Amino acid sequence: MDLHEEYSNKLEIFQTETSLDDNQMVNVSINLLAMLAVDIWRITTRAKSEQSSERTLAACERAEERLEKIGVEIVDLQGQSYDTNMRAHVVESNGGDTQMIVECCLSPAIFFQNILVREAEIVIKGACE
Repeated sequence: MDLHEEYSNKLEIFQTETSLDDNQMVNVSINLLAMLAVDIWRITTRAKSEQSSERTLAACERAEERLEKIGVEIVDLQGQSYDTNMRAHVVESNGGDTQMIVECCLSPAIFFQNILVREAEIVIKGACE
């Protein structure tokens, strides 16, 4: 069973204190938070590539900041050196035995309170191609 399935099967509900609404306790499904974080990352990535308005980009940044306040971290691995110990699902590999880099990040790694809850999905390629 992979890490994502393990968390999906458990669907543990965490109670997390948030500063967004009068420090009330909020029940948060970690699986739903991870999916929301991936969606926000995708919207932000598309908005940057399409040179969207400053208002759209600012809204995306605010959404990411709010997720950070409740302990969600979005990690984009694009451009990083690939390491076989990396907690990422390699969707495609375009290289041989040379040093590999993450050519494309299809979805980011998601952490909740510093615990990996969803692995990144990546495409890697040889750095010397």
